[in-house]
Amino acid sequence: MEKHTWRGSLLLAVLLLVAVGLPVLSADDQPSSSWDSAAALLEAVEASGAQVSEVELRATIDGDHLPDAEYLRAKANEWNSLLGLSVPQDPQQDKGTYIMQTLGVFGEAKLHVRFVGVPQNSGFRTYLVVKMTGERSALKDLEQLYQQVTERLAEKSAIPHFSTCVRGIYSDTLSDDQQEGKVFAVLQYLRAQPVERLHDETVLSLSAYAGQWQHWIKTGQHKMNLQVATHTDTMGEITRITAGTPIITAEY
Repeated sequence: MEKHTWRGSLLLAVLLLVAVGLPVLSADDQPSSSWDSAAALLEAVEASGAQVSEVELRATIDGDHLPDAEYLRAKANEWNSLLGLSVPQDPQQDKGTYIMQTLGVFGEAKLHVRFVGVPQNSGFRTYLVVKMTGERSALKDLEQLYQQVTERLAEKSAIPHFSTCVRGIYSDTLSDDQQEGKVFAVLQYLRAQPVERLHDETVLSLSAYAGQWQHWIKTGQHKMNLQVATHTDTMGEITRITAGTPIITAEY
């Protein structure tokens, strides 16, 4: 299998994990604060010389098993009300799966909520997907939104397992050696040990394990809780870097 295809397959698998709510973190290993992980990633990316462009936190929560589409709409309204959002969009259907989405703006931070109903046993297995994003300038708003969302979810005994992603830019098209130096600078800042490496014509990606973080996933025979990837944008004459914990869950 070609490396580029492998990267696409891995990303698709990860996005499916996020979309359908399969566990990503071990049950006992959720970090005490996902925001602390986000802040550490941001510091590491900036320490490598990149200009941070966006921070993202994403979580999936298993919901109730509901009997029909009317119950799905009611539950979606309930989640949105809890999170301070408006009524979700009309349900969209894809091969029997119902999807209802809402976007809210809190200062300079954004909250995107997706409620999903997957057909199962004459009803629907449900998932709530919560995504919070903000630019570097929105960091305080994003932190306040994170605290608000986690507190309100806790009211329903929903303890989300957040994945975190930080994106940054270098104002030059870096060579392969320079990109590798930037990636290892992030790993060194976080005192992380490399686990796996992928390098093709456009992308360099390293998976690693940072011992100071309790959360992790398994890759082969190893633990990992950090992924860092770079790629050049020759049209824009820049190089992009993406760092994620426990893994990058967005296109890079």
